[in-house]
Amino acid sequence: MSRGIRILVIAAAAAFAVTGWVLFRDTTTPVAASIVQNQFSGELGSSPGDPGIYSYHTDGFEEIDALSGARHEYPGETFMTITEGECGPVVRWDALSERWVDWEHCGPGLAVTASDSHHEWFGIPDLEEEVCAEPRPVIGAVGDVTTTVCVAGELLETYETTIVGIEVLEVGGVAIETTHLRRTSSLSGGSTGTADVGVWRVRGTPLVARMEVSRHSVTSSPVGDVAYVEEFVLELVELTPGY
Repeated sequence: MSRGIRILVIAAAAAFAVTGWVLFRDTTTPVAASIVQNQFSGELGSSPGDPGIYSYHTDGFEEIDALSGARHEYPGETFMTITEGECGPVVRWDALSERWVDWEHCGPGLAVTASDSHHEWFGIPDLEEEVCAEPRPVIGAVGDVTTTVCVAGELLETYETTIVGIEVLEVGGVAIETTHLRRTSSLSGGSTGTADVGVWRVRGTPLVARMEVSRHSVTSSPVGDVAYVEEFVLELVELTPGY
């Protein structure tokens, strides 16, 4: 979030210098199922992990302390969309119109090769496009640990992925095997911070059955440091995709 936060703080400082006062209004827009449906393109599948739209019980938020501070509460239902990309499945999570992220998976191991992360604060959008020098694995032998470095502009994020184990979760009344992985990361270059992510993915597919995220960062700016926090839990509602 480095570039967007800096733009936000610089704009506020410039307006205050000129007028002595500035009013920023931060709003959020939940993403309705109909909007996600209109965004979906491709052929709808019928099995877990096939292209389509998946609904998630959601509990979480993101917040910053820039200006007077702002907090985005995530709605109780959010959506992930799986579509076919050039190399493999593309999975996109829509939390709000102001907050979404996608992951590009590639190859038979469905490793993540790139991701886009969008935030919007006080009407100022920030899209970070992250590319990984080596793919981030999502499957492997239990106990495997892999370190991967990814770059988004001036930001450098170092990931450590651990395959925790094979675990059975219940989704929509159905017991299904998942690969549980834990991914920790650290930021450098304009922002510092850490993230701790737990993912339970339906085995052999890009479909997330459960995700737990805790992310904290600090971004330097001309008028001081800006802290960002994101915490959320996602739980898949149904295994079969829909529109």
